[in-house]
Amino acid sequence: MQTTSYLYRPVLKKAYEITKKFKSLWFFGLFAVLVSAGGEYEIIYRAIYNSDDGGLINAFLTAFKNGWQEGLQLADGSFWSNLGQLVVTNPGGVAMTLFALLFIIVLTLFTIWLAVASQIALIKGCSLAGKNKKSSIADGFDYSNKNFWPIISVVALLKISLFILFGILGWEMMLLAGTGVFGLLIYIISFIVFILAVLVVSFLLKYQTFYILLKRQKFQAALISAWELFKNNWLISLEMSLVMFLVYLVAAAVSAFIVTFFGSIPIVVIPLYFTVMPVILKVIFTAIAVVLGVVGVMLVTALMTVFQWAGWTALFERLAGDDEGVSKLERWGETIKQLPGVILGK
Repeated sequence: MQTTSYLYRPVLKKAYEITKKFKSLWFFGLFAVLVSAGGEYEIIYRAIYNSDDGGLINAFLTAFKNGWQEGLQLADGSFWSNLGQLVVTNPGGVAMTLFALLFIIVLTLFTIWLAVASQIALIKGCSLAGKNKKSSIADGFDYSNKNFWPIISVVALLKISLFILFGILGWEMMLLAGTGVFGLLIYIISFIVFILAVLVVSFLLKYQTFYILLKRQKFQAALISAWELFKNNWLISLEMSLVMFLVYLVAAAVSAFIVTFFGSIPIVVIPLYFTVMPVILKVIFTAIAVVLGVVGVMLVTALMTVFQWAGWTALFERLAGDDEGVSKLERWGETIKQLPGVILGK
């Protein structure tokens, strides 16, 4: 292990250079963010609020479940009999409803494919960009199609793992309700263990994705390799996640400023200061403000996603390659150990 190697400066510098130079990756970054498979901060946020809602797949499943339950309630529990009568009395309406449902399902599946494919293309593109090689959007999607099923399997594994963990935490919270201080203490300890488990699963599957895409390993072999890499570099992984969390906070703050600035134009500026302006001009300026706000948020989102994945890709290639990184906390620990000898002149 090279204890003198400095980890974060070259990794973050490379991530910044990739984000700045390879603008074709911005397209993939915009859609890759739809799959919340790598944002540990998002997972922790959901854990704090004890919710498994997050990401495109969960949103689709939740909406489908809620719609189905409401449909049953509106039909007073006799959904199938009412549906049969409706087919006889209004076949055109039923056909239109089924067509709309099919369209929504197809659109959702396409969006899921686009998000996962963009994540695959982004990781591969960041790896090539780190070697100063360019790849087109078409090349990215071609590579994504060849590796789609292993990565969608990793995403599904992550979703299933989180669903089980959130389910256990929710079940424990209901079980400990009304047990007083002792129950609260048990829940706090369990929550800490839960957070650690979520982080381990997230890091493990992130590294597995890298091994599948960049090292050409099979699903099971990649999972084993990911565990070995994480086991030997768990502190570095945690620190990197904290750095990327700061990036996420900055991006969120910039996005909030953009929304507030452009949103104030049709809500505050025009009604207060341009009351005599013709209606058509008000509509035009409002539309321009909305478009600029949306474009600004989309750009910030794309840049943040590219920077994060470029950073993780660069870190993985350092850890899994010939160079071994050393945690900053480890280096501080080594420095503190050497202080007595330095002070005593030994």
